[in-house]
Amino acid sequence: FLDKETLMYSSAIYDAVAAPPALTNGVPQPSAGLVFKGSLEEAQWRKLDTLLDRAQIQPGQSMLDIGFGWGGLSLHAARKYGCRVHGITLSVEQKALAETRVEKEGLGHLITFEVI
Repeated sequence: FLDKETLMYSSAIYDAVAAPPALTNGVPQPSAGLVFKGSLEEAQWRKLDTLLDRAQIQPGQSMLDIGFGWGGLSLHAARKYGCRVHGITLSVEQKALAETRVEKEGLGHLITFEVI
């Protein structure tokens, strides 16, 4: 896994700021790009929040999580918004672990998963 909290593989969204200008013979040069701040876990949470914000998820809505992986997005959506989530996957192993995580957090009344 990329991180230990969301168990997500996909690209995280880091807080990026312009790199400080380099000095050549004491003369400032244009910025050499970006510097990424924060931990991988913070960047993964930022990604989940960004996805849910862009999808305009609201409390009480229902969400379909296609290819839910280990359940990170589903758990976060149910926890943060109280929305109902149904996830589908091809993986029996991922479903089993995701369901364990759902039960551990007491979110079984909001989240269901199925293998298709």
